[in-house]
Amino acid sequence: MSKGRQQNERKSYSGYKNIPHRERYAKILDTLDSLNEGDVVEIIHDHDPYAMKEQLSQIMPGMFEWSYIEKGPYDWRVDIKKVFKKPQIQNSSHMDNLFYSDKYTSIH
Repeated sequence: MSKGRQQNERKSYSGYKNIPHRERYAKILDTLDSLNEGDVVEIIHDHDPYAMKEQLSQIMPGMFEWSYIEKGPYDWRVDIKKVFKKPQIQNSSHMDNLFYSDKYTSIH
């Protein structure tokens, strides 16, 4: 268990290195969306996922905390903790379309 991680937090692992780039971002978003508040997922990527972190901070500010475990040169390992759930919106299709649109699947 990492320093500072509470015992009730779930930690899972997701490797994305073998998933084609055009599918990778959507799969990471699905993983993050499935987390409960307080859950942590470790992602392993073949390059720094900094662009994804910045984009998520613009789309959903303050929803995730990031902690780098390893910074290359071959693997980037990041613990991502969901600190609060996505707000419920009466018509959430706009947010879902923004969050999962093709515009964001090309980031790598």
